[in-house]
Amino acid sequence: MKLNKAFIAAAVVLLLILLFVFLNNKGSKPAVVTVNCNHESLSTVVKNAKAGTRIKVLGECREDTPVVITQHNMVIVGEGQTITGNGSASVIEVRGAKNVIISGLTLTGGKHGIFIDKNSSVVLGDLHATNNAGSGIAIGSDVPFKFPGTGVKGPTSAPDVKQNMDEVKQSPVTQMLNKWDFSFIKSAVADDGVCSTFGRVIEDLFTSENILLTIGDTAFVCGTVTVTTNGVGVSVLQVSTLIIYDILTMVDNSIAGMVVAIISTVDVKGNATVSESDNLFGIVVFEDDGSGIDIDDGGIFPPITPM
Repeated sequence: MKLNKAFIAAAVVLLLILLFVFLNNKGSKPAVVTVNCNHESLSTVVKNAKAGTRIKVLGECREDTPVVITQHNMVIVGEGQTITGNGSASVIEVRGAKNVIISGLTLTGGKHGIFIDKNSSVVLGDLHATNNAGSGIAIGSDVPFKFPGTGVKGPTSAPDVKQNMDEVKQSPVTQMLNKWDFSFIKSAVADDGVCSTFGRVIEDLFTSENILLTIGDTAFVCGTVTVTTNGVGVSVLQVSTLIIYDILTMVDNSIAGMVVAIISTVDVKGNATVSESDNLFGIVVFEDDGSGIDIDDGGIFPPITPM
């Protein structure tokens, strides 16, 4: 009898502890920070922010250093504000961060408008990337690539980090994919007006059995994304994936509207519309290295130039 009483007492204590933890987690909310770029540096605020912070951008941002995001579950939103880079580095860099949302901004004056690297996952809402020397949107490592007839190649600042599939399967990234918590991104996209139903899409993708599709960097177009007058509009490189749910427009980029290379994939969903015009090359896909475009029924995508 004494043993039973001791067991019951221990069970009650454990239940109280679990209830306390549950109630505290349930009531917790991500930090919300407003940054007025007329008076403070966005890159400094982002650097010092905790994972899960939502940052609302006001004013016009001129950044001496790139806005580097390494924290998971970060949200940076504006209402048409411009972030201008320093000309030599990317305007925004997402490095190893999961469940990042960026929307409502114009990115200009950088090496790339946004550079997504080191196994990151990013939702791109309404976004305009223009007048960047490299790519408006660069997904994957800065590996070199060449375009026939131009002699132009991509930047080479980042190391080549290709892995064979056995290494990929054993990597900590692969093993962590099924453990991600998507509850924050569901609420974030709903609260911030960036594709309110998109949280379910992301959860379905990353918890599916076909986990190798998510190895590398993954970006989602969920809104109206426009890339104009860059070197390349959108580059998808180094075992990376671009998934398009809404509208992507690529205009007047001096080298190509889009480049897909090194075992990378662009997935065009049924309601998506992709267009390009006035680019030296349109959509360049290096099919020989295993890269490709998947288009669902109803998806609109321009003709490609296979390499």
